Amino acid sequence: PPPSRSVPFSHPPPCPETGTGTGKMSDAPPPSSARYFSTIPDGYKPVVEYAWEGKQSLKALAGLAQDWAKALKVCGADLEKRVQQHPLPDSEVSSTLKVAVDSVKQCVQTMGLNMQEVNQVMESDREAFIEMRHKQSKTKREQIAAYEHSKKDLDRAKSAMNSNKKSYDSSCRKAEKAIIIRNDAKASGDPKLQAKIPKFEVNAKNAIMNAKKAEINYANSVSEVRKLQVSHRTTTYKVLNDLQAVEHKRIVASKATLGLIVKKHLELCETMRMNFEQALKKIQAVNPNTDLDTFMAKAKQDSKNAKPLALQEYAHHGIALLDTEGIKPTFVAPDSKKPPPPGAPGGPAGAGGPPKPPGAIGSKPPPPKPMGANPAGSPGPRGPPAFAGAVPPPPKPPNVQNEPSSPGIPPPLPAGQNSDPTLQAKIPGPPPALGGRRSSVSGPQKTEKKADGSQPVVAKAEFEFAAEEATDLGFQPGDYIIVTDRSDPEWWGGHHPGRPNETGEFPVNYVKIVQDPAGGMLKQARALYDYSEKEEGDLKFSKDDIINVLDDSDAGWWEGMLGDETGRFPSNYTQLINVTTGR
Repeated sequence: PPPSRSVPFSHPPPCPETGTGTGKMSDAPPPSSARYFSTIPDGYKPVVEYAWEGKQSLKALAGLAQDWAKALKVCGADLEKRVQQHPLPDSEVSSTLKVAVDSVKQCVQTMGLNMQEVNQVMESDREAFIEMRHKQSKTKREQIAAYEHSKKDLDRAKSAMNSNKKSYDSSCRKAEKAIIIRNDAKASGDPKLQAKIPKFEVNAKNAIMNAKKAEINYANSVSEVRKLQVSHRTTTYKVLNDLQAVEHKRIVASKATLGLIVKKHLELCETMRMNFEQALKKIQAVNPNTDLDTFMAKAKQDSKNAKPLALQEYAHHGIALLDTEGIKPTFVAPDSKKPPPPGAPGGPAGAGGPPKPPGAIGSKPPPPKPMGANPAGSPGPRGPPAFAGAVPPPPKPPNVQNEPSSPGIPPPLPAGQNSDPTLQAKIPGPPPALGGRRSSVSGPQKTEKKADGSQPVVAKAEFEFAAEEATDLGFQPGDYIIVTDRSDPEWWGGHHPGRPNETGEFPVNYVKIVQDPAGGMLKQARALYDYSEKEEGDLKFSKDDIINVLDDSDAGWWEGMLGDETGRFPSNYTQLINVTTGR
């Protein structure tokens, strides 16, 4: 997409600061978007397991508080035995929370006094703690149900798509067979077959109609699968980040509950003050960010080989005969933008980074077809191609035979060659972009200067760009643009050839420079013969005209600019020259 012209997106924290009881402690939310669960590749399974182990952690702490209160009520006779019955799950083995819990257990083991007041406070806070645990369990079940529902919808859509694909393939084969039978009957001189031609026509027409309907159904099902794939990914990100918010709240609440218990013991048990102060320090060191980072590091290591999302591709029948009968693909991918990378809820991680061109996820968009090229496999004014997708061979120069016998006009060189290969232009990379954004520049804008007073900077569009604002310059793949302003590193100014009054802005990453005299990118050819326009897109010129060569990737047909006109021309009608000497 084109670079953003607005303030970069800022990720919200995954959850607000919450806690239970009166001993709530302050904790900062994760400060970095890299700490979101949605950045874990294929992280749904480990996150769900961690979330349910978080429930066990809450249950363990609630049971610890309950047994602790009972032990306090009976003077702690069997407290040491009971506190050992509630270990935290394995996921907390290296957490700061476990360090705090172990420290508290050691303090409790030294208690021997009956503290009724502390028992009452603990019972009240434990009830709130349990209520919070039930609410979190309900939230977790709802999030998992949303994920499973989204996954079932995607699986059903894939099943329907596979069924439509089979029907599509079968219809294409039947249509191909019916067309061949009809064509053979027309070409045959057998009177019996000639009499059946009307019947064969009807059969072929019906088969073609069925194939078209099957193709439409298949294309619609592929679109539905792609839409549900993106929707399922979005649902997964939301589920993961919602579960992270629950776990953040759980750790903060666990920390607050332990802090409350310890503070009350310090108030009522002065003799245990030193021990519980040490426990309080350990509890205050509990950091949900550290615990979640530890879990995420392990989960990312376990899932480092997870595959990225790949949208369902559309598969055309690929039969040239069916193309001629009108059975052509109707599927158009609606998702022209690359899906956002995993990140915070409501926006991609790292928004505001370098722009990327539009296209299919994880793949470079296909290059534009050459100007004036015929569709693959279809005959045109230049004659049928040698193979599917080939560019027709260039015409021979006038009055030139395969083996010339007169010294009049020299025979054309093989496509793509020159009489003096030492004069081939050496094209370096484009010059570095100028710094600064257009929005921050005041006063008149810098205008691109032509190297020799006549040759402009020319760029070729690699992707379609639709003008979104009145000052934008829209174009199609393959269009050439005269660049007049490169002062902004991400948005340039320019106009189409022959229309200098219709200037506009366009994104840099949608085009590539093909002519830059100041940067050494200038290639010219002299016309050896007259060439008139054979079809739309051709460049007309006369003998001895000097043509700027913009694209010589095709050995037979080049693209160039003469004055304000651009188009394709046969390379063997021209000869490259030295731009300095003109020879």
